[in-house]
Amino acid sequence: MGVILYGPSLVLSQVTGINIWFAVASCGLVCTIYTSIGGVKAVIWTDVIQAVMMFPGIIVSIVFGFIDAGGIVKAVETVSRGNRFQFWVITPDPSVRYSQFP
Repeated sequence: MGVILYGPSLVLSQVTGINIWFAVASCGLVCTIYTSIGGVKAVIWTDVIQAVMMFPGIIVSIVFGFIDAGGIVKAVETVSRGNRFQFWVITPDPSVRYSQFP
């Protein structure tokens, strides 16, 4: 990696007449900033593509789950009968099985 940084710095130093160590530092700084910006941009685009692929899969899974359960109404009835439809239990009591707090 040192040769990759030293080569362009040597050329820059010979063409412009600046100190070789200043050329090494400036090339290193420019390359680091460029790579950081490009790296973050690549991560963002990868996340966007993954989200675009995941959301239809989630929707299809929900739809097929409701179809397999016999419809939305049947699924809600089944969940309510088993006392598992407790979205609004907000208590810090650790003896409650389903709560918003760990």
